[in-house]
Amino acid sequence: MVRHGLAAPEYAGLIVEGELSLDENSASVKVLLRVRNFSPETKSFSLRIQNCLRGEHVGFSWRTTEQLRVIRHPEHAIKGSVMIENLAEGWLAFCDLDTGTATVALFDVTAIEKAHAYMMPSLNTLEWYYRAREIAAGESWETEYTLVPLADTAPVITANAQYVITADPLRPVAGKPLTLNLSPSAGPLSATVTATGGPEGQTLDVRQPLQLQVLKPQAVTLPWQVDGLGELSITVQTDAGSTAAALSAAALDDSPLQDLPAPPAEMAPFPAATTYFPYGEYYRGLFGNQMGTQQEFIDRQLRDYRKSYFNTYIIGEGSLMGPYRNDGVDWISELLRKYEMRSFPKHDFLRVFEPKEGGGQQEVFPGAMTREQMVDVVLRKSGFDLDLRRKWAEAYSDVILAYDLSDEPGGEHIPNYMMLQNIWRDLDPAHPVVVILNLNRTEYLPYMPVYYGDEYPIHNDKRGGRDPWHMYTSVRFCTDRTSAPVWVMLPAFGGLDDYPWQLATGPEMRLMIHLAVAAGAKGITYHGSYSPPCWTHNHYYFYTARDSWQAGTPAWDEMKRVGRQITAIMPAALQTDTVDDEPFTTDAAAVSLSENRYQGPAVTVSALKERGGTGYFLVVVNQDHENEHTATLLPAVKLLPENAALWDLYDLKEIGPAASTKHTMALQPGDGRMLYAGTPEDCARVLDAVHAGHCRNELPIYRIDAEMATSNGLDIAAADVDAKAAEAALAAGNGMEAHERILAAQKKLAEAVAANAALSTALGNLDQALPLLTELANFYRDNIEIVAPKEIRDQTERYKSFDNTQDPKLQGYVNDTAAAFTARLRLSDRVQRGEAAQVVDETATVLQTARRVHAEAIPHIEGRKGQ
Repeated sequence: MVRHGLAAPEYAGLIVEGELSLDENSASVKVLLRVRNFSPETKSFSLRIQNCLRGEHVGFSWRTTEQLRVIRHPEHAIKGSVMIENLAEGWLAFCDLDTGTATVALFDVTAIEKAHAYMMPSLNTLEWYYRAREIAAGESWETEYTLVPLADTAPVITANAQYVITADPLRPVAGKPLTLNLSPSAGPLSATVTATGGPEGQTLDVRQPLQLQVLKPQAVTLPWQVDGLGELSITVQTDAGSTAAALSAAALDDSPLQDLPAPPAEMAPFPAATTYFPYGEYYRGLFGNQMGTQQEFIDRQLRDYRKSYFNTYIIGEGSLMGPYRNDGVDWISELLRKYEMRSFPKHDFLRVFEPKEGGGQQEVFPGAMTREQMVDVVLRKSGFDLDLRRKWAEAYSDVILAYDLSDEPGGEHIPNYMMLQNIWRDLDPAHPVVVILNLNRTEYLPYMPVYYGDEYPIHNDKRGGRDPWHMYTSVRFCTDRTSAPVWVMLPAFGGLDDYPWQLATGPEMRLMIHLAVAAGAKGITYHGSYSPPCWTHNHYYFYTARDSWQAGTPAWDEMKRVGRQITAIMPAALQTDTVDDEPFTTDAAAVSLSENRYQGPAVTVSALKERGGTGYFLVVVNQDHENEHTATLLPAVKLLPENAALWDLYDLKEIGPAASTKHTMALQPGDGRMLYAGTPEDCARVLDAVHAGHCRNELPIYRIDAEMATSNGLDIAAADVDAKAAEAALAAGNGMEAHERILAAQKKLAEAVAANAALSTALGNLDQALPLLTELANFYRDNIEIVAPKEIRDQTERYKSFDNTQDPKLQGYVNDTAAAFTARLRLSDRVQRGEAAQVVDETATVLQTARRVHAEAIPHIEGRKGQ
């Protein structure tokens, strides 16, 4: 007996009971389902049964009033579902093609409103929904259903309380007989099967007695000789009477879930995508006088991104092509070129929304389009004709990464997406066209030259809890099934406890980044950071890794810290693949984390093997984001090249011979490390490439700071000598020297800045103010019910500022904090432009304000708690 109450207040007093029983000589589980009403009033309710079943390669079948529906979940799709209407018979069937087993659910079809089948590699469900019921006080409602196991994976064509029939093949082919398999639904059963009918032009009449045993299907072979099904009638006679079933070509629907075009036989690689490791963020921000002009805001944002090792800017295409159409210059792309970043223009040319009755919008599928219709949509939606697009792409080809042409479209849009690909290949043959998906919408896998999707596994408790390990599972599913690069968008946002998604902690963020790389991701972007500050403005995301006033969180700190490493290393590791036979394992403690979401070694090592080579990039990860762990690497010598060496690519130091060195590593919670194992020649090549990657990262950062220094009149000739030498070494293919020289240039530049009183003081004031203001911002956010109570937030228009009239003193602190933040940003722009000497006093005022408010506002809020 299983019994539970229902948490929702409207169901108070209802108790759901399930009595599970297994008869002797039977493998079927009978479930008596009962709902009791212990409340003093009549209760209304609807009930859904959800049976969870494992299996990756699976099939489903059921009968509607019109047809037998049979589907097989496509192997390249990670997720699928179908709502089942008009059930004609009280059964649903599931089969696991890998294990050779199946499950049939039997229920009272007259009590069922609809059913549902859900498919994922680790979880599938058979579900049905009972019709809404009313139960008077003190009364109860009950029904029964049965779960029947089968040792068979052929499609079920009919099932009842006595037997189950499967058919293989459903559509007979010439020379292969059709086989009906019968299994008892409960205990042993004597039956006689009669089959009549057959393909067009033939008549069959087969009669066969059977002794049916549990989990031992008995076969009836029908001598088909031609291709085709025709009409087949099946009668089963038992002691309980005679029952009938039918199988016919006219009433059989075994089509796939979606009618998709044939995938390309081969996907041509785009060098712009296969030679670049994107690391970027969706463009977001807050405009207005407090932030300066749009140009000032974006220039500041790009400087901040670049100095945080972001190299890719995801932005609406109108912001790029609009200025180009009007002025002949795309000033954002010019800035991206200056900072050595790439643009990822986005628009949505696939999805169509229309108003729905009662308010809101609903998506309307436009149907398959011709090329002419698609071109018309592109022009009509964007306002930019094809000739302008072609000229823009030619002008800024070196800045473009790829095009994102739709946000999370369903699989029905694939034909139109393929049409868009063709149009864009004519416009810009150098860059791929993608759509941004949920990473598990993998029906797109065979069609995209780059598979790009988001994976947000940090949920609240109601949505399933925090599961950073799912990042590896989802990414690895994709990388195992496509040779195209896989890019993943990680979450940099979250909400309050009732919001489905939560902001990652620092250790969770670094764990997800390393897991994505370990699973073979060739690009990482983020969604949600750099949004307006929620403690002063009514906007969408409550928590963001970093807001548009540059107040960060531990998640942002890790995005920057790990990003510095992987953006230097991964360009050397783009031509790699995940492997099944790992060249290293770890000797580490076994752990079970977050209610068994992860079970295994505390520290793991995953390999990315170089295509056409023998070397491996290794990603060592501490799977425990709460505790430090130590592990020793254990080599599988036979998988390693002869004389292979092992190098740490984070420290750029040799560890020793790969086959004999017992290397022990201690990793902080959720942290990771990248290593390389290969021949001495391969090690030299990879190390030089990583040094070059670091130089490419640091050069634009140096130029940003050098521009600031020269604008303020500093003599940085000595630093520039090293910077130019770094550029020359990079051009000559000497990555190690280039890295050394750019670090030397940065050191000399820092010394020159420190020697200038005005510039060093202004920068010092602004740098000291930021952590004080950031702590205030995070404290306000964590205490939002005091800073801006819910009734005030609910009354504030979208994107407007809160005004806490209930506590004017606190609102004063909030206003002063906001003013200090925005003043700091404007002053940083002026310092960058060469006005350090003019603004030293103003920067001191910002620091004084930050110190004062920090000292006063936090105790004020603490004193309000509990009032």
